[in-house]
Amino acid sequence: MTTLTAVNATTFQDVVLSSSLPVIVDFWATWCGPCKVLGAELERLAPTYRTTLKFCAYDLDAGSEIPNRFGIRSVPTLLAFRAGTVVDQVIGAVARKDLVAFLDRLAGTKGH
Repeated sequence: MTTLTAVNATTFQDVVLSSSLPVIVDFWATWCGPCKVLGAELERLAPTYRTTLKFCAYDLDAGSEIPNRFGIRSVPTLLAFRAGTVVDQVIGAVARKDLVAFLDRLAGTKGH
């Protein structure tokens, strides 16, 4: 069972921008090897943050409107949203410790 909610241009406003929790959006593609590695790591980490963060995934093959709107130029890219605004980002596959630090910053926690 996936812990990342799939989003697209139709659902992005309600699921991501209107969320009461901070949201991580994983922009990825099925043909991207590093995307699969990062996505698997997010799947493992997401349960730890279930009360403080929402995790979503946007498949670039689902359409370019949202990636273009937020300037996505390469995958994988993680965007962190708080109250509908991008507040942080990670581009490329990163080490687990760096990913945890990124998630902790957004969640307002540390030491996961």
